[in-house]
Amino acid sequence: MIAGVGTIKAVAIKQTKPDIVIEVNGDQFVIQTITTLKTVKVEFELGKEYEVDPGTGRKAKVSFYLL
Repeated sequence: MIAGVGTIKAVAIKQTKPDIVIEVNGDQFVIQTITTLKTVKVEFELGKEYEVDPGTGRKAKVSFYLL
């Protein structure tokens, strides 16, 4: 089960085989997750907080760092 996602939607998500495209320009990143159902594009800068919807219809605040 995926938290906050209905059963039918969760089954559909689990069965996808996404293509992931990552573009990097300095500290700027663009990540696209591409499936037959949906394309989710996330743009961010390292170390800065932003809101993102990972394709579930719900937003969350996240930030990324390289270690």
